Amino acid sequence: MNDKASEIPLLLRGIKKALNLSAACLFVMAASYIYVIVDDVREDRERQLNRTFQRQAEILTKEHKWDELLKFAQDRKLTHPSDAHAFYFAGAAYFLKNDFIQAESNFRQMAVINKDFKKASDFWLKRIKDKQKKAKK
Repeated sequence: MNDKASEIPLLLRGIKKALNLSAACLFVMAASYIYVIVDDVREDRERQLNRTFQRQAEILTKEHKWDELLKFAQDRKLTHPSDAHAFYFAGAAYFLKNDFIQAESNFRQMAVINKDFKKASDFWLKRIKDKQKKAKK
């Protein structure tokens, strides 16, 4: 549990004593404070899960486990459809498996989800075009 959570009872007693608030008003304030704490914990947990996903995807990439990387990224896309990193790693896996149509689709979606990924998307889309040109020769 968050360290802030242990402060709640003491904080509430102090607020009630200092302001001589009614129980209903105190309840509203407590609920608001608890919501902030729970929201902070949820955000911390989500950030930790994102970092864990990225680390695992990087490991699979370094180990050249394209099929596992693809499944891992696809699963992540199902549970976190707005995670640009999931589309990035799915696109990379498709690219490395020479499935350029699926790779392009994932890289384009990645840039739509998060504009900060536009340069990465452009980089990969150019690589796809280059590979397709070489294949036609």
